[in-house]
Amino acid sequence: HTRFTCDWSSDVCSSDLHEFPVEFAIASTQIGGRPTFSAFIRDITERKQAEEALHASEARFRAAYHNASVGISISDLTGRLQEVNQALCEILGYSQQELLAKDFQSLTHPDDLPGNLDRIRGLLTGAVAHEVFEKRYIRKDGRTVWTQVGLSVIRSRDETPSHLLAMVQDITERKQAEKADRKS
Repeated sequence: HTRFTCDWSSDVCSSDLHEFPVEFAIASTQIGGRPTFSAFIRDITERKQAEEALHASEARFRAAYHNASVGISISDLTGRLQEVNQALCEILGYSQQELLAKDFQSLTHPDDLPGNLDRIRGLLTGAVAHEVFEKRYIRKDGRTVWTQVGLSVIRSRDETPSHLLAMVQDITERKQAEKADRKS
């Protein structure tokens, strides 16, 4: 007995000459000394549409992430930065590679760190869904930059926290203007 199996995807035509993607398998065997072939064909149109929709969604997210006018970071639950966009690099004065070697704790002004950690604990326990607050970062050049941060937790399918998502906007000019107004 010779057995031959082949799996691949192809586009085939239906009776109305409409093309659609299929997946099929062909098996060969001997019956009564004669080769016999069996073919199994499955329409995979829905799977291909889902793959295309996922690809388009990922492309939109990448474009929004990389072209955003606010800084965006994704960190693990220990605070180690795993992804950063160019806007965050500009706010903090670091290259992408330099930021990816850091955690948010080392970038946060020491006076703001305890409150920042308390907010994260609240997010991780589910006590709050997201936080928006002001905090200071220390730039690479040593200067302090005031920011407004939107912080939320990214959860896995089973709803356990997996990452932290931060949206960071530089509000240093506004804080300086407020300070000048108070003085005058």
